[in-house]
Amino acid sequence: NSQNSGSLYFGVDGCKHGTHVAGTVAANDNNGGVIGVYPGAPDIKIVKVFGTSGSAGCGWSYTSSLIAAAEDCKDSGAKIISMSLGGGGSSFTERNTFQGMFDNDDMLVIAAAGNDGNAAYSYPASYPSIMSVGANDVNNVRASFSQYNDEVDISGPGVLVKSTTGTSGYSIYSGTSMATPHVSGVALVLWNKHTGCTNAEIREALEQSALDLGTPGRDNYYGHGAVKYWAADNYLTNVKPCGAPPPPPTPVPTPVPTPPPTPCVDTFDFVMELKTDNWGSETSWDLKYAEGSNQQGTIVNQGGDYGDFQTVNIVQNGLSCDCYELNVYDTYGDGIYEPPGGITITSPTGIATPIFSGFEWSVEFGTCDTTPSEWEEIANDDFENGWGNFVDGGTDARLIRSTNANQGQYVPSGGRAARLRDNTNESTITHRVAYDVSAYSMLRVSFKFILRSMENNEDFWLQISTDGGPFITLSEYASGNYDNEVFYDETAEFPTNGASNVKLRFRCDASGNGDYVYLDDIILEGQA
Repeated sequence: NSQNSGSLYFGVDGCKHGTHVAGTVAANDNNGGVIGVYPGAPDIKIVKVFGTSGSAGCGWSYTSSLIAAAEDCKDSGAKIISMSLGGGGSSFTERNTFQGMFDNDDMLVIAAAGNDGNAAYSYPASYPSIMSVGANDVNNVRASFSQYNDEVDISGPGVLVKSTTGTSGYSIYSGTSMATPHVSGVALVLWNKHTGCTNAEIREALEQSALDLGTPGRDNYYGHGAVKYWAADNYLTNVKPCGAPPPPPTPVPTPVPTPPPTPCVDTFDFVMELKTDNWGSETSWDLKYAEGSNQQGTIVNQGGDYGDFQTVNIVQNGLSCDCYELNVYDTYGDGIYEPPGGITITSPTGIATPIFSGFEWSVEFGTCDTTPSEWEEIANDDFENGWGNFVDGGTDARLIRSTNANQGQYVPSGGRAARLRDNTNESTITHRVAYDVSAYSMLRVSFKFILRSMENNEDFWLQISTDGGPFITLSEYASGNYDNEVFYDETAEFPTNGASNVKLRFRCDASGNGDYVYLDDIILEGQA
């Protein structure tokens, strides 16, 4: 960043995370520590995104700060951006920024897949333009914390990784944050050798040369597999040099048509036989609704704490025609041995159940259509005819006309806007009624706003109440990330998590400073 001293100076790592990542990429050999993937790599750019130790700054940052950091990297001439960070919220602005860097600026962006150990998407890694990196252990087995989904692109070493921390120390950390700089370092070495390649060719080489792990071919747990430098170098040297035209497609015989699966009619039964090995207490399982279901993540049944060499028959009758995910876990990480342990699913038919050897084995079945549906409008408020679907709260919420002599220039669109003022009392605008969202798995809120007289330590919030519960904050809009008297368009996406109905609220707290937020064109949409 622009500061050249103090706790926010980029050369001071109060969180001891950035230095760990940087050491994995580029640490020099000092005969006593660690050696990076590209020791002493020249001209590395470091842009600080997070704050200081002992504060929330080590745990989160704003989308606008991340975009600004990426733009700084681009402006400095960087071709690879490595981001060992992420969170659950996506942003159209963020998505478009990184897509533009890949499409127009020949940049390769690599980011951590996330450490929640589930199928959730973490951003920015899960944007299509970014290589999402999962974590493996020393045996190339997926780390139990490594998130898995259809955006995971590749994997790398991420368990018990030693690297530099602070100004002179070393620490051992685990996480997809640790795997990411291994992949970024390999990309850096590869691109410095094959300088005539494009970002897309470097990415293809990393993917196509990765050591295949898990299910043959690309899968949601390892992506294309574990990153391998020499294999990638061979790919660009001997298999598909940069700039070479693609080989003609090999004709394939017409496949024999596969009979369509028997459609689910109303309900079906789930039947599984589970045989434990000689460490039965290590084994557990759960059956839950998978991605593509409106009840995603809800557990249908689960079990564990079994005896050694025990045979357990699990029957779940009358499951609705939906998308399901079966997960089997082993706390020690050595799976279920055979003989005599194993898993056999007899209903529904056609589910392969190999013996697994790591911490977890998963399979999806049922009606699993994960193709995003179109967004459907639920509510739209432009305040042209009054408060519409909103009701004002506090003494400082007002409707402002564009013809107002003192404030009309702050109406973002049309003839009216809602104004919040953090003066002597809290001011809010809140949906009058709760909207039915039971048919949706995702919600999106878009709106226009402009700030007036807001200081750097002041902000406003977008909040949500689900099923009559208390309002919680979805997004915080800090004035330090936005200029006063500039019109902005913002969008926030978030899962319904099975909620039946929601209310939205925009809130501005009392500070006594007489600051203003003007809101307009607030649209709530849902996606099945």
